[in-house]
Amino acid sequence: MAGAEKLIEKILDEARQQAQANIEKARKEADAILQAAKAEAEKKERLTLEKARINADEKKRRMIASAELDAKKEKLKAKQEII
Repeated sequence: MAGAEKLIEKILDEARQQAQANIEKARKEADAILQAAKAEAEKKERLTLEKARINADEKKRRMIASAELDAKKEKLKAKQEII
């Protein structure tokens, strides 16, 4: 019986080692997936912020142009009133 018990213990040890190796492999794969997801999220965040900055700059430019146009209209109106 001692031989059978040793064989059983050897099989169990190998199974434990294989299970531990599988767990470690799964952890590494999960870490890689997580890193890729973080990188993608950071990329999307940068793109979103850049798009928002561009939109804000464009809105500012339009507001300034509109204000300048309004000022020119008021100046023209004042000139016409003088004449």
